[in-house]
This record gives sequence, structure tokens and C-alpha cells, in this order.
Amino acid sequence: MSAIHIKRIGEALGAEVSGVDASKPVSAETFAAIRKAWLDNLVIRFRGQKLTDPQMLEFSRLFGELDPPGPILTASPSCRGTRR
Repeated sequence: MSAIHIKRIGEALGAEVSGVDASKPVSAETFAAIRKAWLDNLVIRFRGQKLTDPQMLEFSRLFGELDPPGPILTASPSCRGTRR
């Protein structure tokens, strides 16, 4: 297992996970620690990760089935604020 570290970042929820390169496959043992941090803290944060879209999808799939992407909305002129 890599040198994974879990640090609580809030009283109510949240933890920061470090020592993991999410762009590369993680061992079952490392993912078990990540999953436990998620279940214990409800929100986990990974700082400084640089992932391609395929790497992000691969890492995200470790947590379970992904929802399909929603519609891509572009702001029409009527949605944008106007200056006066």
C-alpha cells in the first residue's frame, strides 16, 4: 500500500486524502482506505491531482456505477446578466 494519509478537515464532515496518485491504478488495499474515509467523512478531497478525462472516469468507477452525463447547457443571451 502506498503512503496514504487521511486528514479530517471539518468537525461535521470532510477529509483530505493524500499520498495517492489517482491517475494510476490503486491497489485494493489503498482503495479500501479511500472508501473507508469516504464512508466515515461523507466528503473526501484529493488535492493536486492531474487526470485526463479517461483517468477520472476510471478512478470514479471504483466508487460504483456512474450516472450518465446530463445535458450540456450553454448560456443564452437571455440567461446572461446585462450591465446598465
